[in-house]
Amino acid sequence: MIKLCTLNMTRLRQYISSVGAALALAGSPAWACGDSPPADPGYRDATACQWLELYGEEGLLFQVIRKNRQVGEYRTQFIPTDDGLEVISSMELTIPILWVYDYQYRYTGRELWRDGTLETLSVTVDDNGDSESFSLRRDGERLTGEGPGGAVDLPLPVWATHHYDASITAQSVVFNTLTGRMNQVKVKQAGTEQVATAGNNRLATRYTYEGELHDTDAWYDQQGRWVKLRFKGSDGSTIELHCVRCGGEVSS
Repeated sequence: MIKLCTLNMTRLRQYISSVGAALALAGSPAWACGDSPPADPGYRDATACQWLELYGEEGLLFQVIRKNRQVGEYRTQFIPTDDGLEVISSMELTIPILWVYDYQYRYTGRELWRDGTLETLSVTVDDNGDSESFSLRRDGERLTGEGPGGAVDLPLPVWATHHYDASITAQSVVFNTLTGRMNQVKVKQAGTEQVATAGNNRLATRYTYEGELHDTDAWYDQQGRWVKLRFKGSDGSTIELHCVRCGGEVSS
C-alpha cells in the first residue's frame, strides 16, 4: 500500500508539473488600443486598455477538465492600479487519491505592467502543503531575480507562460514560470474551428506548440481572446481548459 501510494504521488506530481508548464504560457508586450491611453490614472497604460477591452473587468475563468471530470479552475484578473496594470493568474486543483484524501494544488502568478512593459513577475505555488515562491523585477532593459532553478537574467520583452495574450503564438522563446527557465518553442497554426464557450460558440484559430513545451494546443477567437487550451499530462491523459468566461460573451 505504501509503495502504491508513493508511485501514485510521484505520477501525480509529474502530472501537476505538466499542468503548470502548459498553463504557464503568457505575459507579453501590449497591443495599442488607440492613439493614447484614457486620462484616468488607473488606465493610463495602453496594456490596461487593451486587455480590459478584450476580457472585461471580470477577467477570464476556465474549468480544468481531466478524464471528463472537472478537477479545478483557472482564472486571470486584470486590475488597474496607480502603478499600471496588475495581472493575476491563478489555478486551483483538487484531485482525489484512492478515495482516501484530496490532493490540493494552488498556483498564483502576479505581473505588473507599466507603459507596455513587464515590471515585476512573482509566482507562488502550494503543492499539497509544500510551498515555493520567487520574484523577478525589471532592472533597466532586463528582468532579474532568483527563480526555482537559480539566478534569472532575461532581456526584455519577456513572454512568461500565462496564455491570455495571443501574441505569444508568434514567439520562439518563452519563460516557464514553474521551472524559472527559458523554453524553446515552435508554434504553428492548425486551422480554424468552432469552440464551445459558456456564452456562445466562437470561430477560433488553433495553435499547436512544439519543442520544449509540446503536446499543447491553444485557441484564440477572431478578436484575439483566449478561449480554450488542451494538452497532454505526463500520464498520457488529456487535460482541457473550458471557457466559462473569456470576454465577449453573448447572452442566449
